[in-house]
Amino acid sequence: MTIQDVEIEVRLPGEQRGKTLGFADAVLTVGHGSTVRLNGFRVLQSNGEGRWVAPASRKGSSKFFRFFELSGPIKQLVEEMILKEYDIAIGAKANR
Repeated sequence: MTIQDVEIEVRLPGEQRGKTLGFADAVLTVGHGSTVRLNGFRVLQSNGEGRWVAPASRKGSSKFFRFFELSGPIKQLVEEMILKEYDIAIGAKANR
């Protein structure tokens, strides 16, 4: 299966809560009109560290459990695209 296209949608919260700077969804087009939609990514930053992207998860009794996990080149591509779209969204918000 080959990824033909990746679309990213970023949402900025009304106000920053904790480490969460924003939210994102990704739609991967995999051919023949088929897509995979991955909802619930979060853009995070903690204590002056760099930003990073975390997949959707829920808190269990002792740790967080991811709904899905990406690896390899597709993980790097999606994370880079989310951070790029986040930067664009922040710029657009600042220019309003």
